[in-house]
Parts: sequence; C-alpha cells; structure tokens
Amino acid sequence: MMHAIPSQREPLLGGHRFFLLFIFLLATLVLFPYAEASHYGSYAFRVIGSFAIIVSVYAANVHRSVLIFAVVLAIPALFERIVLPKLDSHSFFIFNILLTLVFDVMIVVIIFRHVLAEREPTSETIFGALCIYLLVGFTFASVYGLISAFEPNAFHLDPRTNVHTAPDRFDLIYYSFATMTSLGAAGITPVSTQARSFSILEAILGVLYLAVLIAGLLAAYRPILGANDTLRIGVLGAGGRMNDLLTAADKAVGNYQIVAVSDVYAPRRDAIKQRSNGIATTHVNYHEVLEQQLDAVFIASPDHWHVPMAVDALKTGKDVYLEKPVTHTIDEGATLTHAVRSGKQILQCGMQQRSWSHFRDAVDLIQGGSLGRVPQVRTYWWQNYLAFTSHGAVNVDTQALDWKQWLGSAPAQPFSEDKFHLWRWYWNFGGGAMTDLFTHWIDVVHWAMKSDQPKSAQILADKYIFEHWDCPDTQQAALRYPGFDVVYEGSMASSIDDGGLEFRGTDATLKLNRSGFSVYREGVPAKNNPVLHADSFQDGTIDHMQNFFDCIKSRKEPNAPVETGVAAARAGQIANLAYHHGGQIAWPPKSPV
Repeated sequence: MMHAIPSQREPLLGGHRFFLLFIFLLATLVLFPYAEASHYGSYAFRVIGSFAIIVSVYAANVHRSVLIFAVVLAIPALFERIVLPKLDSHSFFIFNILLTLVFDVMIVVIIFRHVLAEREPTSETIFGALCIYLLVGFTFASVYGLISAFEPNAFHLDPRTNVHTAPDRFDLIYYSFATMTSLGAAGITPVSTQARSFSILEAILGVLYLAVLIAGLLAAYRPILGANDTLRIGVLGAGGRMNDLLTAADKAVGNYQIVAVSDVYAPRRDAIKQRSNGIATTHVNYHEVLEQQLDAVFIASPDHWHVPMAVDALKTGKDVYLEKPVTHTIDEGATLTHAVRSGKQILQCGMQQRSWSHFRDAVDLIQGGSLGRVPQVRTYWWQNYLAFTSHGAVNVDTQALDWKQWLGSAPAQPFSEDKFHLWRWYWNFGGGAMTDLFTHWIDVVHWAMKSDQPKSAQILADKYIFEHWDCPDTQQAALRYPGFDVVYEGSMASSIDDGGLEFRGTDATLKLNRSGFSVYREGVPAKNNPVLHADSFQDGTIDHMQNFFDCIKSRKEPNAPVETGVAAARAGQIANLAYHHGGQIAWPPKSPV
C-alpha cells in the first residue's frame, strides 16, 4: 500500500534517539583524546580527514558496508604491524602518512563505487555504518591491548627512540590511532596495560561509547527487519495502464511512495500528484525524475519510449518495472538486455502471468507431462474498439501537451487525438495486436514449452474496420517452433470470448485464461470433463508487483526477467515483419529485413 512520507529526503539523524546517540559519540570523540591531542598536530588533520569519510558513509547502504569496512580495516592494520619494526623513526612517519592517505582514498572509492548507487540512506543506515566503522577499530585496539598485556614487545615500536619498549596507555593509543586511519577509532579507545584504574570520567564515557556502537549497529539493521522499508518510486508515463499498475501496487504487501512523475500531458501529471497526496514532484522531461533519490521507476509510456527510458533509468541506478512489450523493435532487444546484465539493477517485465498463481500451476502441469506431447498451442484475443470509439475519447488540451516530446524518436507529424489515445495501432509508436495482446500469450507459451525462438511465421491480416489505423484490426497468425506450432487469431471489433490459450496435448488439453484453467482428458466421457479446474482469485498484476517489490529488497532475479520480455516482444515483431513481407518470413532471415 502507499504511505505518505514527510519529505523527499529523511533528515540526517532524524528522531531524538539518533540525536542523543550522536551527542554521545561526539563527546567520546572530543573528550577521550583530550590529554593526548596537544602532543601531535596530526590529530587535527586526521579529524578533518574524517569528515571526508563521514560524507562517504552518508550514502552507505550498511548491508554491503559491513564486509567492505572489515576487510579494508584489517589489511592495512596487519600490513603496518609487519613492516613497522623494520622502519626507522623517519621512515615510519612517512609510511604512516602514505598509508593513511591510501587507506582513506580506498574507503572513499569503495563506498562511492559499490555503495553510493544504492537506495537512499536513512539516519539509521548513516549512523549504523559509522558505528560499524568505529566498532571494527575498537576491536582491533582491544586485541592490541590484550596482546600487549602479555607480550609487551610483540608489536610495539617507540618512534621517538626506535626501540621496543613496554607500551603505556598513551603509546598504545597513539599507535592504534595511527593505524586506524582518519577516524582513529582505536586511538580514542582507552586501553590500559598498566596496573592502574581509569578515572570516573573515562569509565562513564567508555560505557557510553560502547552503548553508542551497539545501538548504532542495531539501528543499522532495522531496515533489514522491515522497520523502515518504504520504497521511493518514480512514475514515467502516467496514462491508463500506469494507474492500473499503481492500483496493483496499492494492494501489494509493501510500502511505497510516489516521489516524482513525468508525463508530457499536464492533467495526467497532476492526477498522479494528487494520488501521491501532493508529495510527488511533476516533470515533463523524464530525466528530471531520474535525478531524484529513488529506489525504482514504473514505466508505462508508449512503446517507442520503453527502451530509452529503461536504459536511462538503469544507468542512474534505478530498478525498473517495464510494461510490455519491453521493446518497440527487434534490435532494441540486445540494447535492453545489455543494459540490464551489465549492471546490478532489477528489471521486471510487465508479463504478469509469470506471477499469476493459476498460470504458474498450469505451466507446472504442462512441464510435468500431464498433457502428453503438445504439438499445437492455440491463442486468441478479441476486443471491441468500436465500443471504445463510440463513447468518444476525452478531448485533449493541446496547450497542456508537449506533442514534440511525446513523439520522441518518431518522425515529426501533426497532433492527432487518435494517435495520442490509440497509439498502439500506429507503427511509429506501437505494434498492434501482435505486440499488445499476443505478447502476453506467447510469453506463457515460451515459459511452458521451454522454447522462445520461432523458426518461421505466417500471417493473414487486414484493416477491415479501422481503415485509418496503420496496424491491422483482424489477424490470424501462425508461428512454427521446434516441435510445435502456435496459432493466434483476433479482431478489434468483437469481444465475445475475450482472450486465452489452449495447449493441445496427446493425452489432454489445457484451456487457460485470466479467469482460470481447465484440463480436459482424452478418452474421458464428456460429463466427467474437465477433470481439473482452477479459478483465479485476484489480478496477477498484484502478485507481479509484489514480486518486484520483494526483488528490490532481496536483489533476486524477478519472475519476468529481461530475456523473457525481449523474447515475447520479438515473437510478435516477427509476425509483424511477416505482415510487411507478403505474409510469411523465415527466422532468422537469410538477408536483412
């Protein structure tokens, strides 16, 4: 469901609990080294350098930072202890400065390359990441202190005398401070190897210091436990299908907030803003949405915008829910696949049958052999656009529309209300029934039959009713796959029977649509068929959106990964190529088409 959030960026250290923790931490940073700070001017430089680390940690996703911080902290510390005894005093200071600089740069680079692109940080992840960094240093200092207590000369070298000496508390603080980089976590930890007690102030601050670290770690892991898991969503394309997606997202188990919306038509932008309780910012140019701090974007624009928007979103580190067909041309398939697989972002294709429970059950039956061998699959989809056009489309306020932006890569042409509302039926913007409707069913076929590359396609199609469209309104198509055929028929002037699939097997036939499925067994009396029946209990788009939300958090592969969407779109595009080339085509073609 959607929940309002107070602002676009959660304030640093939001909440009184984190403010108190920050005060405690600040107190330890200032008061612990008070007696030693004046001895070495490098302390001031280290404090300044620590701000660079904190700025980096500001955007850290603590889930990934745990291992990074531990590894980066351990290697230089051990390295310095190995080479340190071999260095004279002058060389030690040079080495220490260089090591500190390299260490700081390593942390900044690692955080920015591997962490900064993650979802927006909260006060909890910011503070938790800092505490993890300090806690690792505290651990190292404690280990050094324990070793020194039993073996005073184990790794201690006094740079002032260049000889091994039994360390006192100040010496151990100095060396731990030098080893643990700018933040000097270990250096501000009171470690005594002498038989003397801490002062009351040191004892109090020590307890507070440990409390801060532990509380910070717990705070850092709260997002993992789901205490602060509101997803920040951007909307690209705010037409009818987007509203369907948002309705499904409202019903999914997960919190999300629409942060920004882009659409070339102002009334649609305003409608989404209102839906977001006034929080979403509105934009004509979708790049402005991608500049926002977002977890993911929903894309439901006209088809010719799908790949450009998705690729740009992936480049900016956003996860993507991309409506079908995911591509407008066959060539775009490689572009989109590369954009997804060259990074770490999640892309869920809008093939919701992949998450629809009864579709999944049907596929299990087919793959389990319940139908026997399946040599033929029949698909169909009938819709009545006469009913839609008879009611008349809502008049478009051209003053509130950026038509040039809507056209995008399409050839320049005058505004047309029919193209604006029914763009799916014009080649510049869509692909007709074969990419709008057939794409859904052929994806189920690919999934169930474990084959997604047709060898040839034939089509018989024409414009009998809507002669002003580019795309045919009536079609019968046949695609041949290795070992089976797929046929499709449909019309845009009749809605009786709606849409569905029939898997014709040697032992049984499975009839499947969005309402449910039935299995009809061969050789069984008619009164006993169907032998199995299942009904749908909710729109599969809800489950599909739920799967997308879950994958954003788990980083697992979604139910409809990019390859499935590309293959489904390609099948319809091949059928359209057959339409443009005399009604049939072999695939792949022997010559460019």
